[in-house]
Parts: sequence; structure tokens; C-alpha cells
Amino acid sequence: IIESMARNPETDHKALVIFALVGNDVCSGHTDFSHMTTPEDFQTNVLESLEYLNSTLPAGSNVLMVGLAQGEVLWNAMYNRTHPIGCTYEALYDYLNCLQISPCWGWMNSNATVRALTSLRARELSAVYETIIANYSFANFEMAYTPFPLPEAIKIWTDMGGQVYELIEPVDGFHPSQIANGLLGQIISDMLIKDLPDFIGPVNPNNDLIQETFGDQGGY
Repeated sequence: IIESMARNPETDHKALVIFALVGNDVCSGHTDFSHMTTPEDFQTNVLESLEYLNSTLPAGSNVLMVGLAQGEVLWNAMYNRTHPIGCTYEALYDYLNCLQISPCWGWMNSNATVRALTSLRARELSAVYETIIANYSFANFEMAYTPFPLPEAIKIWTDMGGQVYELIEPVDGFHPSQIANGLLGQIISDMLIKDLPDFIGPVNPNNDLIQETFGDQGGY
């Protein structure tokens, strides 16, 4: 995926890259832990991706690494609720695991030990980002790390009177809902403005011209 990013290091403006793997390295339909990425392989793979970015990003770019998601929220929020097809999410998760087609055996699982060990591996992989930042540097970009902001999104939503399950996409019982995506994006944006303003860069000097030319398009 990362090689699909088109950037000309000689002529383009510097870029802000959000490097977020979310749960891919611990999630699959395989019903074992051997298919989860090890911290050693994770570091090798991330460094390969960063080397590629260093070859294509303009100097002065920035890469924000986002830790893996806290996927245990899936079970806690969904297991005893009713899926649109009429069964509980617990039954759906078990059925998908039986067929070995679950998008995430480790977290969409009625076995608490499996869920806990999956979360442990996710934390181990997230820690690799900080190890990389402490021990590696790249000519064309600076790096920073932030944990996946799901706990913050949950707090904001529940403080507004919402329910945690509303932050999970109801059909697959796995991915963030549009509500969650909006909250996660706002939290990351606010963090960048407050803590890493250099990652954002200056305000576009053409904003007034853009407004004059295209008018108010409702935020698009």
C-alpha cells in the first residue's frame, strides 16, 4: 500500500504521513497466534516502509506513527448485543471463528485468554514504534508516535451520552463506525495542533483564493 503513495521529492511540498496499521498485524482468520506478526518482524517491516518513504518524500516531511488499536473493546461493547441478522455478536464471532473466516480471531473471540494475549501482542508491536524513533533517523522526515486514541474517543462519546457500541460498525462488528472515525480524526488533529504544530506546517496562503473561486462547499 505504501508504494502507492505518489510524491516527487524534488518538486512537491513536504508531506504529513499518518502511519497507522491499526490491527492488521494481530488480526486474521487463522485460529492461532503463530500468524500474528512478531515484534522482530514488525520492526523489520516498518523500517522497510520508512526506507521507502525516505526515498520518495520531500525533505522536511513528517511521519506520525499511530499505535495498534485497543481491540478488546470489540468484545466488551458488542458480545451480548444483537447483530442485524438476529443472533448475538458472541454467536456470530464464534461462528466466524469456526469457519476460520473471522477478520480478527484474536479479539472477536469468546475466550478471554485469547483476547488478552492478542492485546498483549498489540502492545508489544506498538512499543516497536518508540524503539525505532529512539534508535533510527531519516534524512527526509522527522518521526513521532501517539497511541491509538480509541480510549479518548470513547470518553468523548460517552460523556455526550453515547454508547460504546455505537462506535463499532454494526454489520461486521469490527471496524470503527463513521462516528468513531470522525472522533479519531478530530483527536489526532487536535493533538497535532497542540503538541506537534511543526508537523502541520503553515496555513495555505491560497485559502482566500480557494474560497473566492469555489465558494462554500460544505466543508469539502
